[in-house]
Amino acid sequence: MQQPQQQPQPQQPQPLQPGTAPAPPPPLPMQALARPSPASAGAQAAAAPYTLHEDGGGIEIGGWHVRATRAPIIGDAAVEGALSALGGVLTVPEILFGDSRLELRHAASGVTLAFDALDALRAWRQEDLPPLKVSVAQQWQAARREEIERQAALVLEYDWTYTTPYQGTLEGAAGGAGGSDGGCDGVAPSQQQQHQQQQQQKQGQPLQGAASDDACAAGTQGSSNSGGAAAHVATASADNSGGWRQICTSLQAQPQSPMAAARAHAVAASAAGPAAPPPGATALPPTARAAAAISAAPGAMQARGPAFSSAPAPPAWVPTQHQADRALLLSRDEPILFFADVPLYESELDDNGVSALGVKVRVMPRCWLVLLRFWLRVDGALVRLRETRLFCRFDQPGSEGLVLRETKHFEGTAAQLRAAGAPVAPTAYSDGDAAAAMFSAVAPACLTRYELHELLLHGQGLGH
Repeated sequence: MQQPQQQPQPQQPQPLQPGTAPAPPPPLPMQALARPSPASAGAQAAAAPYTLHEDGGGIEIGGWHVRATRAPIIGDAAVEGALSALGGVLTVPEILFGDSRLELRHAASGVTLAFDALDALRAWRQEDLPPLKVSVAQQWQAARREEIERQAALVLEYDWTYTTPYQGTLEGAAGGAGGSDGGCDGVAPSQQQQHQQQQQQKQGQPLQGAASDDACAAGTQGSSNSGGAAAHVATASADNSGGWRQICTSLQAQPQSPMAAARAHAVAASAAGPAAPPPGATALPPTARAAAAISAAPGAMQARGPAFSSAPAPPAWVPTQHQADRALLLSRDEPILFFADVPLYESELDDNGVSALGVKVRVMPRCWLVLLRFWLRVDGALVRLRETRLFCRFDQPGSEGLVLRETKHFEGTAAQLRAAGAPVAPTAYSDGDAAAAMFSAVAPACLTRYELHELLLHGQGLGH
């Protein structure tokens, strides 16, 4: 009789060493990016060498240094500092991971794509959406209207959902310029501004200073609240090393109607790959195409002041028709080398629902993918989803400096969700993944924004 074969015993997990890959986690949802195409032959041969950080918190591959920091919820003292840094707001999300951060540094240019909670809240202040009225609050105010009027009570109105248009932060080393017209607010700091900010921080005062005079900041100073936020966005971008920072948001993009968003979404969903140039246009390689778009971008901010007069402009996000390679992202030949899920903030909205912002990164042998997601559910009133995906492949010459960005905003009231055939019950939107799946199923209904942009990062210093 043949002896039954013994089943192999599961191996014990070993500490991560440079050149080893952890078990892949569940993949990030990748709806409506591009149609799959057959995986190219020799995919593994084109894979770049990589090194995992000893603590498992990062990876270096293809000219990129990726690092994820997951820190605990900040304490009371740090919360007070955040309130001050945001210009004296009265509240921030009760679950605030102020020290958590995801950063991807492009080694050749020295530019870093970063994601953190405080910059996201600066963008929240800048957008300054009108406050959402829930039925309980409306009933409470209606029952006490005479008392409120008699006592001349001050009603504080602000966006208590913490909805943010944040799309990430660009950072550069000293010698660059700050700001751009590509949906970013930035400033190139002077020593006098840095000294003033340091003194204000020591005295516990909120940061003050003149906002940068580029089109991004100038277009947000219509009200005292949003204008002050714009100033804080700009001045908070200064760092002590003389480098530049740009807080990128969707605010400076052209307003987009739901019909225009649906049309852009349909075009992107039907695209089989990189879009062909329009009739009469000359096809350019990626680096030349992005360079031409950057140089032609209207109102692109240049370096200002004597100290920055010879510095080139920083990179700018420009519109594109190109998309992430979904076939590459879904290929079984592409193992996940590094994955991180970094929560940034969350609020239970005084038991009226949930609001949360987080960022995920997935690094594969030939590309990386970032998903920044804001998700909001106000029970019985509204569901909102804002997603920003960034994609870069580094297996082709020069491709590691080209980053693609996809922006998708969904929003639906209870009536709009019901009209689109989507459920209204809060249990159907238990988390961000469930909300994304539901909106994807009814798209283009409830779609309010869909955009594609690209960013070119030059090698060996900006402008080279």
